[in-house]
Amino acid sequence: VTVKAKLFRDKKSVSPAAVRTFEKVEPVKSVSVAEPLPGIRYSYYEGDWNELPDFKKLEPIACGFADSVSVEPKINQDHFGLVFRGFIQIPETSVYTFYTDSDDGSRLYIHDSLVVDNDGLHGKTLKEGEIPLEKGFHPIRIEFFEKTGGDILNLFVKDKTGNKRSMTIDELFYTNE
Repeated sequence: VTVKAKLFRDKKSVSPAAVRTFEKVEPVKSVSVAEPLPGIRYSYYEGDWNELPDFKKLEPIACGFADSVSVEPKINQDHFGLVFRGFIQIPETSVYTFYTDSDDGSRLYIHDSLVVDNDGLHGKTLKEGEIPLEKGFHPIRIEFFEKTGGDILNLFVKDKTGNKRSMTIDELFYTNE
């Protein structure tokens, strides 16, 4: 549906028309997860990139588990990449806004759909994206690279109250499969 609105004073238009189109979307279906464990898997890579590489073509230097999405698994100060994989648990069906805050590049995928594209060489930059999700578990992947200088990676979600907050270990899961 398209909504058009104008401001009127004394029956005279005093503003240009504001136009906004809304589209009803179906939420992405959740998946069944057998024996979820708290935390998220990560793979650590080394390389010199100006944008996110195709991590599927690279061999990780180290792998492990983390309580949150951050640069903490890093081994070196510069020239590294991280890929986090697991599941997020969504408390209720709704449209969710996700954010990555990174220096340098990052991308967030849910069900292999790109939700946030924050790639490239840059200082600390916050980007966002929306996706409608059904209550339950959803596969998530976060890719990140650091060239030189500062390094930061944070994952946020906007909850139904409109508050942007960090995703916690209570919402991040992995399996032994």
